[in-house]
Amino acid sequence: MTVYYVDDGGSNTSPYDTWAKAAPDIKTLDAAVALASGDIVYFGHDSVDTTSTSLTIVGPTADAPVRFISATQGSDPPTYQAGTAAQIKSTAAASLTFDGSFSLVGMSVAHAYDIFSVGAVFSCDQNEFTYIEDCTVTVAATSFIQLGGSNGWSVVNGAVIDLTADGSTPRAYSVFRNTTGTVEVRGLSFINPGYRTSAIFMFSPSYLAILTVSGCDFSGFTNATLCELMSFSGSVCVTANFSHCKTAETWSAFADRPTSTGTRATLINCGPAHAPTSLIERVYQADLISTTSIYRTGGAEIEGIATAWLITTESNNSEAAPYYLPWMYGTVDAGSQTFTVHITNDAADMTDEEVWLEVQYLGTSGSSMGTEVSDHRASPTATVTSQTDDTSSTWNGTGPSFTYKQKLSVTATVGEAGQYRARVVVGKASIASSAYFYIDPAVTVI
Repeated sequence: MTVYYVDDGGSNTSPYDTWAKAAPDIKTLDAAVALASGDIVYFGHDSVDTTSTSLTIVGPTADAPVRFISATQGSDPPTYQAGTAAQIKSTAAASLTFDGSFSLVGMSVAHAYDIFSVGAVFSCDQNEFTYIEDCTVTVAATSFIQLGGSNGWSVVNGAVIDLTADGSTPRAYSVFRNTTGTVEVRGLSFINPGYRTSAIFMFSPSYLAILTVSGCDFSGFTNATLCELMSFSGSVCVTANFSHCKTAETWSAFADRPTSTGTRATLINCGPAHAPTSLIERVYQADLISTTSIYRTGGAEIEGIATAWLITTESNNSEAAPYYLPWMYGTVDAGSQTFTVHITNDAADMTDEEVWLEVQYLGTSGSSMGTEVSDHRASPTATVTSQTDDTSSTWNGTGPSFTYKQKLSVTATVGEAGQYRARVVVGKASIASSAYFYIDPAVTVI
């Protein structure tokens, strides 16, 4: 491990190992030394990068990242202090690129070149890692941030994205674009986000993307008709999970539909106010949105609030390629047990070809191997039958007539007390919202 210093008040003297000998900017240091795994570079907290033009910073391709740490200028030993100036800045007609494994703590990074398709890129490929904590990333008016490279891993924790360059002009560009690999974003906030009118995250990579976003404040995205979180542009395959994020009063989870069967986007408790019952999910062929205005008496509750799931499907949904809803978990005693989930709709009775229940449980005493049981029809050529009528449930809410009430039910011999999980599978095509197809996401076990 080698320790370097970057500060605009240094003498630019090799080996750049004190504040007095500090390199004036990262471009100078990167050209003079080969940054290696575990190296630490301290940046003066108020050091200003005035020389950077086209800038690609090269880091290790494996093992521990290079650490960039903002510190009080001149402190010995270095004392952490978040940056108050643009410590790393690109001003040329090219991306500001971190190519390799990097950890940035407290840094102020600015990408100033104002042209679409050129942005601040944190490009960590396979075996590489990007970690950004307590940093401020300034983005040009028509630019973006790319996190991840070819199957790398990126974590952003408590960063601020500065969109001041947008001024007061609507900008039809996403903030994060072409995000690839595995990316985790926590505690994100924004400066002047009101004039970004495109979805905040846009996915158009050729690689698999796994995105987890939590505890972020998107409430300032107010200039567009809707505050849109995600856009699935191009042929993408992404798993996206948003939880506990604040939005603008008028907002939408999605700007469009995904174009890949491998895409699943899920949002939990996201909105302008605390909404613990809120669940939104979109896959290639279907949508789920929770509601508190329609529910079954004695059914699912979260924090004492009754809830149900409204399901709609596209024409490409089918028994052969169905929509698998989220798993529901619980514990169960050993012995003969009946698992039941209640459904309703206003169109027609559902059959065991169109909707069914799957349950996984511990079927053999002393074994960790799970057993699965389903009320799906036995084979693709088996006779189609209607699911069982539900004559005892009461559904509530205005709009639906709850004409067709049914229950999905399976009986199994549980060999070992413990956890089970259950999910509803929908194989019916083109279920419109006007069909009022609701699922009570509570499993009854007797």
